[in-house]
Amino acid sequence: LSHELRNRNRELSRMNQQYEEELKLAQDVQLGLLPRELPRHSRLSFERCFVTCAMLGGDLYDAFELEDERIALYVADVAGHGASAALISGLVKMAAESVKGEGLRPEDRAGRPGAALARINELVGGEIPPDKFVTIIYAVIDLRRLTCRLASAGHPPPAIISGADATARLAVAPTGPAIGFMTTSDWPETELAIAPRDKLCF
Repeated sequence: LSHELRNRNRELSRMNQQYEEELKLAQDVQLGLLPRELPRHSRLSFERCFVTCAMLGGDLYDAFELEDERIALYVADVAGHGASAALISGLVKMAAESVKGEGLRPEDRAGRPGAALARINELVGGEIPPDKFVTIIYAVIDLRRLTCRLASAGHPPPAIISGADATARLAVAPTGPAIGFMTTSDWPETELAIAPRDKLCF
């Protein structure tokens, strides 16, 4: 009996090690979805922090330059964690990349937060299982006008920390449904005025 138990323990240990190696590989792939570098501009700087509660999760973000000194960014969160959330975040990344590619076209979806969310929902909404959904906030910062135009699909608004007196407040912004709840919807946009040295925390 003890010999059989030892064999079973060895087999369980081997399977557990293999599982952990596969999880680590999947984690490396997921981390590869995050941007290596964020846009650099004399009037704007980025700081970021990415900490997951498990090896795999559904958190995602990106920022990229548009024409006319505008920078777009989004932060997304798939409900739950683990492999399923990570797979859905990969779909969201591909949809967002598609929107990014449309930024220089006449429709300029990448520069219109509500249209960007509608396009992402169009591309991935039907692929999300009924027990899952994705919250996203999408913003376009205009460095000439010093504005931040944003739309939210069920995601919390950013906190604004004043550069003048360091006070913090939540932005007042409406939100539409999370991605995956409806096949079509409107995501209202809000424009915030920003001042030099202000911080936006998404």
